[in-house]
Amino acid sequence: MALTKCPDCGREVSDQATACIQCGRPIKPASQGELSVGPQTVKAGRQRSKLRNDLGSAIALVGAIVATFVGFGSGSLWVGFIVFMVFLGFGIWVAYGW
Repeated sequence: MALTKCPDCGREVSDQATACIQCGRPIKPASQGELSVGPQTVKAGRQRSKLRNDLGSAIALVGAIVATFVGFGSGSLWVGFIVFMVFLGFGIWVAYGW
C-alpha cells in the first residue's frame, strides 16, 4: 500500500482509497461498486429517500403545532412537551428508522 497526495488538500491518502478522507475528492476513476455520472463519482448502494426525510420533518413540524395547542389547552406545558417528544420520535423513526 502506497501513499499519494490529494491534489486538492495535500493530505496523504492510500492509493487503494477511492476518495480523500479529508476533502472527499475522488482519487481513482470509477471502479466496481461505483457509478460515474459526468465529472462526479457516486457510490452505488442504499441511499435515504428524500420523501422519507421530508415526511419525517413534516411529522415533527405537525407535532410541534399539535403540542402547542395541547399544552396550552390542557393548561400544562409538560403535557405539550411530552406530545411533542412523541411526534419528534415518530418523525425521526420515519426519516431514519424503517
